Amino acid sequence: QVDERARPVHAVPDVRHSRKDARYAVVVATDQNKYLRVVYIEAGKAIKIIHARKASKELITLYEKAVEDIEKTN
Repeated sequence: QVDERARPVHAVPDVRHSRKDARYAVVVATDQNKYLRVVYIEAGKAIKIIHARKASKELITLYEKAVEDIEKTN
């Protein structure tokens, strides 16, 4: 189950692996404090998940800082 407060901060282009379609990557958190890096493409009105994997410690740190920054502005 995904915590409604733990939404993706923003999607960033995955330019290193993008060849044909525009790929994006987001970090999301579950209500059990598990973090995933999700890579996807937008195909018309559909979204195709390329992969979802455990986020690295570096990405988790960046995600948590971004969430803190957003909470400070709200």
